[in-house]
Amino acid sequence: MMNGVENKRNHFRLEHPAADRLQLVIGRVAHEIVDLSANGVKFAMSKGFKPQLHERIKAQIALHDGNTYEVMGKVTRLDEDNNQCVLVLSRGVPLAKMLEEQRYLLQKYLKSS
Repeated sequence: MMNGVENKRNHFRLEHPAADRLQLVIGRVAHEIVDLSANGVKFAMSKGFKPQLHERIKAQIALHDGNTYEVMGKVTRLDEDNNQCVLVLSRGVPLAKMLEEQRYLLQKYLKSS
């Protein structure tokens, strides 16, 4: 789902509508995912979560089909103004599963329009 801006990145990027966003769970704390690719994730940091640049993080992501994936990555960007963090993933969600998630979103939101 594009927001009207051309996606010039090297990896397919999946964006969910705000009301249907996935969660990135770090420890026991859930953070709302802004967008997800096979190589990275941008998420809104929950209150009190203050990672350091280059910190390595292990987390879980549950897709709408109920499957959960362990991801690992390194903090490469912190946007304190928007309270967002970007991880470059060394282990991410398989591309095939991301495409299934995209089909889910298309079916759900194209039917309702």
